[in-house]
Amino acid sequence: MSGELTRSQKNFLNKLMEESSERLEASEKFIKNLGKGEISELSVQEASRLIDELQKIKGEAASSTGSTGPTKKQKSFISNLQDSEERIAYTRKYLEKAGKKSVDELNVKEASLLIDGLMEKKGDPQRTRAQTDFQATPKQINYIKSLQKSEKDQKIVTEYLKSIGKKSLDEITRTEASTIIEKLKI
Repeated sequence: MSGELTRSQKNFLNKLMEESSERLEASEKFIKNLGKGEISELSVQEASRLIDELQKIKGEAASSTGSTGPTKKQKSFISNLQDSEERIAYTRKYLEKAGKKSVDELNVKEASLLIDGLMEKKGDPQRTRAQTDFQATPKQINYIKSLQKSEKDQKIVTEYLKSIGKKSLDEITRTEASTIIEKLKI
């Protein structure tokens, strides 16, 4: 792994440096010690080493558990799990115990623990089933098509479709698409 750092590395480094002045100083020192003038001059390996070093330094915006607010995915998942009175009550109690007014105030770890707790609670079976039975995404369908490289792969898909009473990939659900993908990856 040599060559110029990737765009993702550069973006991540910039994010890390924005989080604390200590990280900014450490990165400037690291770059200077390598005889470089700026981040864009780093190689992939050098950028990886710098990322590792910066992650050891706590960001100023980090909470006592070392993380910032919940991710968009976590917030969306928590919202989707609010499908029964029991889960809604659990979320309220969890937020109250954590001293938070809303899910937005949780950090990543707290959001993860809330999700774990919600998953243990019984959801609305009708709503849960409906959520998993959405039509497969175009991305899933295209991925399945790209995995069908041989006659054997095509036969796996055809037989599975037949076993679930479907005639084409356009009729399958997200769950069924995931099953097909797993079968093709074996």
